[in-house]
Amino acid sequence: MTDMDSMTSALAGAFRSERLVYRAIEDNEADKSFLFTQLQLDPVASALSDPSIHRPSNRKESDQRVDALIKNPLLSVIICLPGDSLNDSLPIGYVSIKELPMYQRRATLGIQIAPTYQVSRNSSLE
Repeated sequence: MTDMDSMTSALAGAFRSERLVYRAIEDNEADKSFLFTQLQLDPVASALSDPSIHRPSNRKESDQRVDALIKNPLLSVIICLPGDSLNDSLPIGYVSIKELPMYQRRATLGIQIAPTYQVSRNSSLE
C-alpha cells in the first residue's frame, strides 16, 4: 500500500469509530429537536453536562445552545449509531470542544449521551 493509499484510507474513516459515526450538528429541526427532547429535557443528563445553575430548560434556550454549538466551538459533532447511510444514522449524543480565551491556552470538553443509550454500572456489557 502506498503512502497515498494509506492516507486516503485513514481519511475515509475519519469520522467513524468501530461502533459510532460522528457528523456535524446541523441547523435543522431534527437536530434541534433531538438535543432538546433527548438531552436538555432530562434533568440528570442536563445537570451532569452543564456547569451552570440547574434549572428546567425550554426550547428557546436549547435552540440558542445549538446555535452556539454550531458557530463557536473548535469541534461539535452529533454522535450516532451507524445506519445504512449517514442519513439513516441514529443520534445518541454529542461531543463539543469549546475554546476558552486564547491567552488561557485551554478548552472545555463536553460529552452528553442520551440516557437510553447509557450503560448502567449494574448491567454487563456483552
